[in-house]
Amino acid sequence: EEEITKQIFEDLKHKIVSSVPAPLATSEGLHEIEITSITIPEPGFRTDTFGAQAEAQARIIAYRPEDISAFISHTVLKNDPSVTIREGSIHARFHLNDLDMDRKRAFAEMRGEASSIRHISDDELAREIAGKTHEEISAFLRQRGSVSAFRITMFPPWRKTAPKNPEKVYIIREDPN
Repeated sequence: EEEITKQIFEDLKHKIVSSVPAPLATSEGLHEIEITSITIPEPGFRTDTFGAQAEAQARIIAYRPEDISAFISHTVLKNDPSVTIREGSIHARFHLNDLDMDRKRAFAEMRGEASSIRHISDDELAREIAGKTHEEISAFLRQRGSVSAFRITMFPPWRKTAPKNPEKVYIIREDPN
């Protein structure tokens, strides 16, 4: 009986996870499987072969991954337009605390990691660079995760610092793609 229960549980778990339609996703903690009945021969019944039958029902919660991204952006990042979540960086795990399919409600706990990028405007960047030396600008840009590469050019070439007036600092952005 135990072996049949384990087998039907594993088969049903695989089937429900693989049957979620393409734009939706699910996680380990967001489904419920209930074995409703098991029919096996009575103990002491002699036969060469016997069959066993188990019935189960499953309930699953599926979600759109972009909804998780929007939820994190709204709750954690406070809808800050200068910060975005890196594509594919969300790794969430769910723990289902309560599931009531009749009332269509679930209480789940989500834990995980996500990586974000803070975007800086050209004006803000110019204010940060203004009056700094080549080395200070390099250190500032290296510490930013959203800058993949940079080149600093001072004109005239004998200048030791960037202009103190941010309006005289020129930023040229290149798309790395």
